[in-house]
Amino acid sequence: LNKCFDLIVVIHGNIFAFDLDVFKQNNDARSLERFYLENMMEDLELDIQEYNENMTELETDRKKVFDFIGRIEKNEDISDSLGLVVYNLMSTKTFEGHRNAFSTIMNGNGLSLIRDEEIRNLMLEHYRLYAAIERSESKHETIVSKIHDYFGMYIDYNHVQNIKDRSLLQNIQTKNLFTLSAIHLQASLWRYDESHQKAKALHESIKSYLSR
Repeated sequence: LNKCFDLIVVIHGNIFAFDLDVFKQNNDARSLERFYLENMMEDLELDIQEYNENMTELETDRKKVFDFIGRIEKNEDISDSLGLVVYNLMSTKTFEGHRNAFSTIMNGNGLSLIRDEEIRNLMLEHYRLYAAIERSESKHETIVSKIHDYFGMYIDYNHVQNIKDRSLLQNIQTKNLFTLSAIHLQASLWRYDESHQKAKALHESIKSYLSR
């Protein structure tokens, strides 16, 4: 009887030790999950700020280019603004992105620690869109290169109103390059807006989850 009692005590002791170990592991996992998500929220806040700044600049450039094309269509004198528009197009900001928390999660197989399915899905969707912005910026660099090759010999970037060859003002290639640039700026804005919306949705989802 005593041996049976001792065996029962040992069994219950082992079960308690196992439960305690599981409890500790679960707590560690939850602490690590919170650590990941809190850091991701900080990254997202930086992303959202950068999205807003870059979208403001893109929208300003897009409006200037469309207004400029309208002036060309009306056969107005564009000599006072041609160089300035070219200069603005060549100085567009690029997106840096803040993915430290996401990279740590993916490189350390930490995705399984994120228990909320909505957060996991939004996370993958948002950071997947980084590649779309990078492709868009690569296209912009190509367009800027073409613009520079075409205008660089005729416009002094230090004195943008100094146009050496005024035939540029009437050349159809001038209008075509600005039209191509305007189309690309609009497409870039769509890319940014999509990423911006995903970033805000992910941030709100994490904030709500951590406050439960």
